[in-house]
Amino acid sequence: MFRPVSGSSFVYNAPHLLREAFMEDSSETHALEIKLLSNETIHWYGKPNPWVIFGPADRFLIPFSLLCGVFAFYWEYTTFNLESQILNGGPFTYLYPITGIPVILVALYLIIGRFFYKFWLKTKTIYAVSNKRLIVITQGKSRKERFQFLNHIKMIEKSVDKNGAGSLTFGDLGRGGLFTNAGIFLIDKDFQGVLSFFDLPDAEEVYQLVDQLRPKK
Repeated sequence: MFRPVSGSSFVYNAPHLLREAFMEDSSETHALEIKLLSNETIHWYGKPNPWVIFGPADRFLIPFSLLCGVFAFYWEYTTFNLESQILNGGPFTYLYPITGIPVILVALYLIIGRFFYKFWLKTKTIYAVSNKRLIVITQGKSRKERFQFLNHIKMIEKSVDKNGAGSLTFGDLGRGGLFTNAGIFLIDKDFQGVLSFFDLPDAEEVYQLVDQLRPKK
């Protein structure tokens, strides 16, 4: 669901609440409640496309994860055989193979698990743009709300295809920002206090809207 807000149904002032179905395309319905600031209005809201699986970080992460997987399984195979030959089935036969299990789990997550996490996270995320700030709400096991005021945006980094789809980052994340949309749950999505709108079908339109709304110095 991606659409600009037209009409008065989405224009409320604090302390009223903005309410909208969180997932209209699912049997689940979650209430999106945003407490708006004084004289704040919502100009756009939308959700990331969960079917966009791959990103720029995968050029590094896919070969790296496969290498980790090969190493982990090779470690398990060689240590198990070596321990079996040396200890002949003694109580410490499985000691070294057990040490490789965490590496296998990490490798499996990097190879395939992070894509499921990325898909799940996108289905639970909604973006909004008001005349004062950017809003990201994630409704997972717990609700998380993140905001970035428009007057704090120094630059907008966009990666947009010819059809207008893409991602927007509202600040400079440096090289670390490459992994914020890679499905690695340890990396916070508001890296360095900068928000991003990932995998929007109408990213170019949202870019033009935010650029128009943010104060010009």
